[in-house]
Amino acid sequence: MLGEGQVLRSPTNRLLLHFQSPRVPRGGGFRIHYQAYLLSCGFPPRPAHGDVSVTDLHPGGTATFHCDSGYQLQGEETLICLNGTRPSWNGETPSCMASCGGTIHNATLGRIVSPEPGGAVGPNLTCRWVIEAAEGRRLHLHFERVSLDEDNDRLMVRSGGSPLSPVIYDSDMDDVPERGLISDAQSLYVELLSETPANPLLLSLRFEAFEEDRCFAPFLAHGNVTTTDPEYRPGALATFSCLPGYALEPPGPPNAIECVDPTEPHWNDTEPACKAMCGGELSEPAGVVLSPDWPQSYSPGQDCVWGVHVQEEKRILLQVEILNVREGDMLTLFDGDGPSARVLA
Repeated sequence: MLGEGQVLRSPTNRLLLHFQSPRVPRGGGFRIHYQAYLLSCGFPPRPAHGDVSVTDLHPGGTATFHCDSGYQLQGEETLICLNGTRPSWNGETPSCMASCGGTIHNATLGRIVSPEPGGAVGPNLTCRWVIEAAEGRRLHLHFERVSLDEDNDRLMVRSGGSPLSPVIYDSDMDDVPERGLISDAQSLYVELLSETPANPLLLSLRFEAFEEDRCFAPFLAHGNVTTTDPEYRPGALATFSCLPGYALEPPGPPNAIECVDPTEPHWNDTEPACKAMCGGELSEPAGVVLSPDWPQSYSPGQDCVWGVHVQEEKRILLQVEILNVREGDMLTLFDGDGPSARVLA
């Protein structure tokens, strides 16, 4: 049955309307507007660990895929929307996969990410990467995320390009270095061994090549770095700030480090981290509330309270963009300063 306000789309380019009325006049009428429109492809799904940009969803339009740093595209980089009774893309959506080892020549900036156990690589991993910078450069290796099974996983880093180069980090013996690692020359050799780990393996190492007479470029995930010298020569200051929803850890000053020692340049302190905190007071006119440790999953046993305060003459518009809480967990919104206030949601 048709009803006022209803919108229908025909599956083909032809439509037939058939109206019948009994011979006894009863009065009435109708007005139906029609309009031709171009058929289109559906928006292609974004690959895990990557993204997609689309020029047009109509026939002839293209979808171009790319992967996050540390991942390689498996499949066609560009798909085309083909014309037809039901327009469709000319291939399958590609995926982004982390490789188990390889050589990175003329390395400048990038990541090494552990592949997911299982699938093509099987439950056990033996991955070896060689990172080679240009002549006259050294490499800084920053440990972004490391979660290894202490009984079944092992990570080793060697200063050099071969398995015989001297070991500068061994997860069986050393703590994760807060300042990262710096190569003695232009190469690093990274080896990851995993034998049916009981816990999920997580590894993300960020590498960067830098001139020997300068400090490496500091990095702050979920934040910004400003500097007095983009070349990071001795005397340069680097100041850190976090994106909305994050806070510097450790908190408080100093939020800056200095490149010191012209004979062997290095930073005088470690880079801070930006973490999504459990609770806090928010008074900016716009901001973000993130679950603890976002974008990673929050750990169990959390009890967080965020207070949002704006000017007296204003009110607060709250848009929930992502909500994925575990069964039994609860997120409650109160219209006021405490749990005795009226519950909004």
